[in-house]
Amino acid sequence: MAAVLSGRSLVAMLLALYRTANVSKRRPDGEDAEELIAYADWAMASEVYCATARVLSRALYEEGDPVVVTIDSRVPAQA
Repeated sequence: MAAVLSGRSLVAMLLALYRTANVSKRRPDGEDAEELIAYADWAMASEVYCATARVLSRALYEEGDPVVVTIDSRVPAQA
């Protein structure tokens, strides 16, 4: 999946991810479905937010040059 975002859309995405990632930083206490769903949302939001932040923190500003963020969390295939 790929997405092209403008600067404003990127900021909105990062803010939404940040809010989701910071709602609950704890592991679920039980096996309640809503709690597990909230934890899964937190885990995904945290991963995307942190990966994007790492790329953006190393990006050099060049007008017109796109910044590419690739998030690939697949388990590597065994040789």
